[in-house]
Amino acid sequence: MVFLLLFFVSCEDTEPTIDAEQNMLWGNGVKAWIIQKQMVDGSEIQLDSNQLKYTKNYSSDQTYYDSDGLSGQYTYVASESKLIENITNGGIGTLTYDVLDLTSNSLVIKLISNDTGVLNSEFYYKRKN
Repeated sequence: MVFLLLFFVSCEDTEPTIDAEQNMLWGNGVKAWIIQKQMVDGSEIQLDSNQLKYTKNYSSDQTYYDSDGLSGQYTYVASESKLIENITNGGIGTLTYDVLDLTSNSLVIKLISNDTGVLNSEFYYKRKN
């Protein structure tokens, strides 16, 4: 009696690659994100009509700017789900975010530190372009 054992192994990559995650952040050169809501300590903050126009723009050359006139360099550390913005124009400082969700159409980031202390704010954005 002969037994034949066959093993089939399937590998499915469920985690996006770092390049794919970065592409979701900036798209094909520059991607604009418009705010949808803000949460502080688990409670939603009511945004007025001007605040609902706030946008952030991330570029593939590691620069960013926002609709408030702030701009600078950013670093996206996919392995740690961190986004670090170094503001060089319109202010000076560093903001560090945990990236809670990143898809091609949504971005959720939680501000975990800035140059004046630690804040517990979550920002929900949708893709503008």
